[in-house]
Amino acid sequence: MFGLEGLGVPAAFALTLLGTALCIWYGLKNWNAGHLTDEEDRQKQAWIDEEHRVEDSL
Repeated sequence: MFGLEGLGVPAAFALTLLGTALCIWYGLKNWNAGHLTDEEDRQKQAWIDEEHRVEDSL
């Protein structure tokens, strides 16, 4: 039927659609996640500044 012989081809087709749907859902859910807060940004900048001071002293 529809050229879907055996069990493997329909299973692969279904898993492809399921995987695509899950990737789209995950992308939409985490669209803007991961941005640093102001405090985290200050900590990151302090870390970078300290790293530069250490590298310059070497």
